Amino acid sequence: MAVVWAAAIGLLCGAMACGNEESPLSDPFVPTAIVTEIALPTEVGSPGGTPLSIADQIPPTATPTPVVPMSEYEAFQAAITEEYLARCRTFVRNRENAATYADFLALDPNNMTDLERVIWAEEIGRNEYCRDYWSEPLSARNADKRNESYRNNCYKNLWERHREFERRRGDSGYALRFDQAARIANWVEIPGDVLLVMTVKPVDLAPPVIELERRGEEVDDEWVGLSRVWPGNEYEVGPNPTSSSSYSACSRYYPQLFTGYWIPLDTATTRQTIEEQLARATPTPMPDEMRIWINRRDRPVYVGE
Repeated sequence: MAVVWAAAIGLLCGAMACGNEESPLSDPFVPTAIVTEIALPTEVGSPGGTPLSIADQIPPTATPTPVVPMSEYEAFQAAITEEYLARCRTFVRNRENAATYADFLALDPNNMTDLERVIWAEEIGRNEYCRDYWSEPLSARNADKRNESYRNNCYKNLWERHREFERRRGDSGYALRFDQAARIANWVEIPGDVLLVMTVKPVDLAPPVIELERRGEEVDDEWVGLSRVWPGNEYEVGPNPTSSSSYSACSRYYPQLFTGYWIPLDTATTRQTIEEQLARATPTPMPDEMRIWINRRDRPVYVGE
């Protein structure tokens, strides 16, 4: 098992630079940021002026492009998608009035704006069968998107879990050597284009580890405690490992990292609401230690004995 995880970790590091919050209100003290040319043949006259043969005058028949058969897995996934769409149409037909259902049928789930996905999620809910209407799989066009309203709470939660780890390290007999909050914080900063090409993504690596911890089975030292920090997945897409963590701001901020899907949540009105709340709030000074940790890059994960 350790060899398998070591290989996965190597792949993961090689690709890198190496509350359940119902309100997206950001804490005011947390910073907002960080053709190939084809040479055409020249015409060459036939020797002795011999005319072209009839065969030479017949344009060649185009060679058909070979059809690559769909793999068994791809065919299964396509069948699942088709069934989900059919079940979603039935769900909406039974739930909504005729006018809303007609509007819904006019939608193309493969060509919707983020705002349309947010609005329809509010209308029909985030039903599993309707996932293609409120989310879309990780791709080049959405890899760099984030729900910025949840960024500050994401980092605040990770800081709190980091501090909890530091306190528990001081307990007698408690010898954790890996800071999983720092690991998650580093993962949150993986650029979208890097995440897209990673052979082993965090969303592939974490669930099996969390399941082992849930069953009380032995886990490699490097991953002990990951289940207590991994953000909860409240959506009906992607892996949803049993985790004691109720924190979900990070999975809202960067859903592609934790679910494998882009799930738009932000709109102009949500950002307006946050700005109005921040304008009325009294800023709370950020402790220097917290500021340094949040703004740091490549936070140390291994902390020794």
